[in-house]
Amino acid sequence: MSHNYPLVNHIQIPAVEHEICEIGCNQGGNFWRLQVLQCNYGESAQIPNGALGDFMPKTFVSYSWSTKAHEAWVLDLATALRESGVDVVLDKWDLKEGHDVVAFMERMGTDKEIDKVIMVFDRRYVEKANDRSGGVGTEAQIITSQIYDKSDQDKFIGVIAQVDPEGKPYKPLYYASRLHLDLSNADIYAENFDQLLRWLFGKPAYPKPALGKAPEFLNDNSVVLPTRSRAQRSSNLLRTAAPGAIGALNEYLESLSDGFEELRIEGSNRDDFDEEVVKSISAFIPYRDEYLGVLAALARAPSGEDGAIVVKRFFERLIPFLTRPEPMMSWSEHWFDNFRFIIHELFLYTVAV
Repeated sequence: MSHNYPLVNHIQIPAVEHEICEIGCNQGGNFWRLQVLQCNYGESAQIPNGALGDFMPKTFVSYSWSTKAHEAWVLDLATALRESGVDVVLDKWDLKEGHDVVAFMERMGTDKEIDKVIMVFDRRYVEKANDRSGGVGTEAQIITSQIYDKSDQDKFIGVIAQVDPEGKPYKPLYYASRLHLDLSNADIYAENFDQLLRWLFGKPAYPKPALGKAPEFLNDNSVVLPTRSRAQRSSNLLRTAAPGAIGALNEYLESLSDGFEELRIEGSNRDDFDEEVVKSISAFIPYRDEYLGVLAALARAPSGEDGAIVVKRFFERLIPFLTRPEPMMSWSEHWFDNFRFIIHELFLYTVAV
């Protein structure tokens, strides 16, 4: 008896034709399984963090009975996968006397419970697949029809069990341009086996981060300070220890401190003041980085105490921004929070450099 359970998670994944992929958990057998409810073709679905639970990817293993040693190798691989929570479908375990061999092979395409298909490539497998001979040839016909269907691009993976005399992996023609995992070398077996598990469970080593919003300093209404050319000139002169380097540094820092007035938040009683403080700090980020570039050039320059004196005077010119301007008769201390944050951050960076 089967039961349908509510979705434990709902994921919307961008797809090429604006289809929606939804991931839900249904009970299959005696364990929970993750199934794609509807999806056209787009980015591969990933299991959300913490949603793995008892998910066991049902995986069909396609291989060639090349030699007894190769059969034992495949059996060891399948055993290791089952011990790692992968529900492997293997002929040695699941194809019994009296069963229809062709129907068994067709399960990789017709059985909706089959999440993944592992194709174990060795020389004999590739020969049979390319010649469409034997059981592998039958499986190759099934796989080829599906592997070029974009909805199944993430269902099949080629695992290399053998390489040719030149060290190149054996791969059938239909899989020549596709990525594979190499388990033929004992030195990299453990690492790539872990990668195979990640692929089977949909847990990549480098998950794609969530898309953030554009930085505030790219906003057309953000602050623009006239410091770029002065910063570049100062950095160049400091790097070459050229005459006039300290004068250029002083000129740059004066323009930077004069520009601080542009950061003042108008209408400080506004309801969105906190948000404006964050925007002001974000808008200053490129100028902070610009300052750090000049400071790094100064740290490497043989300027002696002259450079330190210029930087000290720069911070002295910033002190008035920490409190109210003289003409201001009514104020609140939080009105200058953006200046306090920016100036303190610049000071800490300066000490660190």
